[in-house]
Amino acid sequence: MPGGCDTPSGMRRFQRTTICLLFSCLFLSVGFASDPIARGLLALPWEGVLPKDERIGQIVDARQGNNDGYSLVAEAFGSEFGPEWFDRYVDGQLHASINRVHGAFLAERLPFSAVMVGRGTSTEGMLSLPLKAVDGDGVVFLLHVVLSRTAAGNWVLVAIGSIERSTL
Repeated sequence: MPGGCDTPSGMRRFQRTTICLLFSCLFLSVGFASDPIARGLLALPWEGVLPKDERIGQIVDARQGNNDGYSLVAEAFGSEFGPEWFDRYVDGQLHASINRVHGAFLAERLPFSAVMVGRGTSTEGMLSLPLKAVDGDGVVFLLHVVLSRTAAGNWVLVAIGSIERSTL
């Protein structure tokens, strides 16, 4: 059979294709593992439905679904902290108060290396979410955050209700 694997040129083509596939998988897995949400999910032993965490409840894949509030929180706590962080994620009227109360903690700990978001509760225009996050030193924190929907329909952070260092 001309060009098949039994000829030298067919074997080289097969080897090149195999190598390309292996490198493609490697690049995809490295890209996936660089995402803090993905690192949080990869750390868990699960198949199919995401597991329940004993502290934050049912874990949600913040990258999927119809609620962009989940992805905003995961993105915010997986991002570098600075003035742009407030502009991008926090309600404009609350920059000073959130910075005053939580600024030192956020400056020291962000970006978290892994972020897991639990299923939240919502009311009209508000979303309350539990988080479990791991900082660069491997310290685990439990956070509770509240988002509000703006007139434009976007979610913004309006409160960080609690921050607790966890042993779990």
